[in-house]
Amino acid sequence: MTAIEDGARAVAPRPVVLVHGDTHAFTIDTPVKSAPTLTRVSTFGAPLVHWIRVAVDPHDPAVFAFSPQVVQKSTGIARRTLSEPARQY
Repeated sequence: MTAIEDGARAVAPRPVVLVHGDTHAFTIDTPVKSAPTLTRVSTFGAPLVHWIRVAVDPHDPAVFAFSPQVVQKSTGIARRTLSEPARQY
């Protein structure tokens, strides 16, 4: 994690996105206080087989926007809808 923090601080104030599927719980946060431009995106994982749309606009100060996309035919779970709008960071 130190290397990731150091890298994010090295390119500041430009934003950095770290995408992983470690916990298999959809999460978007800024977990490192010393690197506030680092955004962590934890993707969906089995049995939640969904995906995340990422929009990149270099002219927008937020640069990145994330929007969860639900696959209705995902198996093994009760269906739930994520209707949250895109989140910008």
